[in-house]
Amino acid sequence: MEPRKNVFSYFVIILYITAVLYILISGVTALGEGQEYPYLLQGVFLVMLLAVWLALNGITGMLARFDIGNRLKAREQVLKYVEAAVVILVLAAGFIIRIRYLQSMPMEPESDYKTYYEIADLINRGTLLKEGPGYCDYIAMFPHVFGYPYVLAVLFRIFGTSVQTAQYFNVVLAMGTVFLAYRTGKAAGGRICGLSALFLTAFWPSQILYINMVASEYLFSFLLMLCLYLFVKTIKEYPPDTKKPVRGVLLHFAIGVLLAVTAAVRPMALILLITIVICILPQKMRLPVKLPSDQPLSLRILGKGWMRCLVIVITYFCVSNFFSMGISYTIDQKTASGTSSFGYNLLVGLNEESYGGWNQEDADYLYGAMEQTGSATQAHIACRDLALERLKNPKGIFNLFVHKFQALWANDDYGSTWNILFMDQQGTLTPAREKFLYGVRDISNLFYLTLVALAGVEGIFLWKRGNGITFPFILIFVGTAGMHLFVESQNRYHYHALFMFVLLAGFTIKEVYEMNRCKVLTTREEKERCLLEKQEDEKKMEILLNEEEELKKRREEAMRCGFDMMDALKKGYVTVSVSEAYEKDGTPAPSEPDKEKEDGQKG
Repeated sequence: MEPRKNVFSYFVIILYITAVLYILISGVTALGEGQEYPYLLQGVFLVMLLAVWLALNGITGMLARFDIGNRLKAREQVLKYVEAAVVILVLAAGFIIRIRYLQSMPMEPESDYKTYYEIADLINRGTLLKEGPGYCDYIAMFPHVFGYPYVLAVLFRIFGTSVQTAQYFNVVLAMGTVFLAYRTGKAAGGRICGLSALFLTAFWPSQILYINMVASEYLFSFLLMLCLYLFVKTIKEYPPDTKKPVRGVLLHFAIGVLLAVTAAVRPMALILLITIVICILPQKMRLPVKLPSDQPLSLRILGKGWMRCLVIVITYFCVSNFFSMGISYTIDQKTASGTSSFGYNLLVGLNEESYGGWNQEDADYLYGAMEQTGSATQAHIACRDLALERLKNPKGIFNLFVHKFQALWANDDYGSTWNILFMDQQGTLTPAREKFLYGVRDISNLFYLTLVALAGVEGIFLWKRGNGITFPFILIFVGTAGMHLFVESQNRYHYHALFMFVLLAGFTIKEVYEMNRCKVLTTREEKERCLLEKQEDEKKMEILLNEEEELKKRREEAMRCGFDMMDALKKGYVTVSVSEAYEKDGTPAPSEPDKEKEDGQKG
């Protein structure tokens, strides 16, 4: 039960293709800025993009020409073992690369990362209320800040409080997310999509460089991909004739619970919830022809999109409210309500002077409103009201939107940038490390823009099909981009959306392979058709020659079997009897009537 074709889906695809084009334009023009040869990197990207496209077509064309897919299907069991070995090797390689990077690039948490670490330490020691009243106020205004530190606190209790514990946890989460990207790609589009997502995610440069940050992105992305994987399974594995409808309904409950857990880490999980609702709300399966009383309740729930949405949404809000009560009890304060907790982010996001980024003025306004009202909810409402006032300048807001979009999506160098900044502050940025990080920054941007281009091609393929299983991936990207036009934005906030580009790029690789395979099959069919026609013509010619030879033989036999009168007369087989012999002079003798006539004249 895949998403349906409708006007809305085409509109989203248009937005996606337009956004990808602007990302490529702004990203390419920004390549090489501040360098000695500013246009060199742009030329390298164009050559690299052409080389990737030619290599992709060449490799897939060769695989299609030699019919590797069908040959491997004949040995499916062996192929499964080979695939499993490849997955294990790639995961192991990605794990080792990240561990080596942690060891060579030590990093102490700063800024928001330091906040996460210190809150986790206080929760672990049970002194959050006593030693961290300021943090309690902060959590009351931003409840999602509590989620990631709480998980860290559990780890600190088991493995000890240290930055390395959080960093190694990042590695585990990163490789878990790589595996989920592989499983999601395979479930949605098959083996090619899955393996493409595996390789691209495991060796994504910026994600490797970001591994030493005590950041919530790794936990959030892991949970988000887990929810997305389960959602894809509900689409692909539960048709109307399913024999396990109860398991399908339980899977929807699990999605609701996991979405609530994900939102407790970062509220951006709401984008995936909206995506799921948009995709399955209009769906309606044709159930087996039975009386309603003969159909189990679980199957009837799966058969109607709005009932599936209710299961997920109700579960999500119930679990989210439970988490909110738990956080309020822990900090001994009432947290900001979910409908108003975005007020401050909206205020910052619409600040034209700070270009939608953090600024001291808006932060002071929030804390001032908190002191006056004594309520986190009322403080956010005050911020929201001020933010709406900033919408009265449409030209400035539109200019801000374009700038924020470009700042969020035009590059992917946050990993190297944050490393350079923090290491420089901590005095650990050696010349060798600085040279390495600046070099990898260029590689990160080239890799990113190439993947965006490949992912954009899938948008074109999706437009031709009208819709498909990749539509939710596009919807997540469009939702992320659209939301960050209004709220606070930083380049690193696109981290979770990179996995959508990976999955879409994997589908592009699959589509190119299928296109080449169709071309090969068409050419092969034409050759086979021509060969069959030639063989048929040769058979017809052979039949004609055989028939002509047979006729010739029959003529010869007929000639040999003909009657020879002269030979028969000579041999006496035939005798001729006449009434009167020929006259000597060769004239025939007169007939009997003529003789009578002559006799009468004489008489």
